[in-house]
Amino acid sequence: PVEPAGGNPSPNGKEAPIDQEDTGSTTGGNQFLTRIATQLLFGLFYYLLIVSKYPELKDTEPTTLAVELQKENEVMALCKVSGRNCLLSWCCSGPRAAHTFHSVGELSYWPSLFLMSVVPCCTLWFMNARTDLNEKLGGQRRSFCMSCLCSCCCSCCVIAQDAEALDLTMGVQTGLCGVYENVV
Repeated sequence: PVEPAGGNPSPNGKEAPIDQEDTGSTTGGNQFLTRIATQLLFGLFYYLLIVSKYPELKDTEPTTLAVELQKENEVMALCKVSGRNCLLSWCCSGPRAAHTFHSVGELSYWPSLFLMSVVPCCTLWFMNARTDLNEKLGGQRRSFCMSCLCSCCCSCCVIAQDAEALDLTMGVQTGLCGVYENVV
């Protein structure tokens, strides 16, 4: 009998269909679930190391540096954001954004983390277009269309800008393993 490349011999001499389960490919659904699980797991460690030690904004007024940063468009503001906030916004977008939403007082950390892990663009869009998040950080509420565009096309830029504005307002630096006082 003829043996096809997949290793399944055919009794009639023709190639047998290759079993799709043997290819080892990962489906989109599995990748999505892996992303959610990774964001939630990292979010737990992020909470313990950083969010639990980070001060809440409450009635603190934004600094002039935070106001200037919020006046920039999201992409240009990225040039003024610390390397730590850029890295966290790029690699750990769910936990970093949930941290900002929580510290500003717009949405608690755990619901924020879940939403940012499952529907990140929609959550970021809503938070920037329909809450006081930007105003509390020294900026202006984004229009519905502009918020959608920025949230879908460069979500890490939006997250980094808001994270840096929060750090500037609170007088602290978010580190990779903790929160540090700003050294002036």
